[in-house]
Amino acid sequence: MVLPSASEGLANAWIEALACGTPIVITDAGGAREVVTSPAAGVIVARTCRAVREGIEQVMRNPRPPQAVAATVERFSWAANAAALAAHYDAVA
Repeated sequence: MVLPSASEGLANAWIEALACGTPIVITDAGGAREVVTSPAAGVIVARTCRAVREGIEQVMRNPRPPQAVAATVERFSWAANAAALAAHYDAVA
C-alpha cells in the first residue's frame, strides 16, 4: 500500500493495510515512525516521485510473509487497546 501523505496523524489506512499483511510505502509524516518499526512493515520514503518509486521497488524486491507484516501492528489491536484503556482507568481510579 502506498500513501505519500504531506500531512498525517497516525493513519488508520496504514494500520489496516499492515493488519491485512500488506507492507506499506509511506512518507515521514505524523506517526509514520510509530508504525514502520521494522523492515517487515515496509519503508518510509521522501515525498518525491523518485523516492516513492524506489520504495515500491524495494518492497516488491523483498516480499514479506503476510503474518510477519501483520505482527508489526499487533499493539494496535482491539484487545491491546482495550487492555491499555483498562489499565489507564485502573491507574486513575
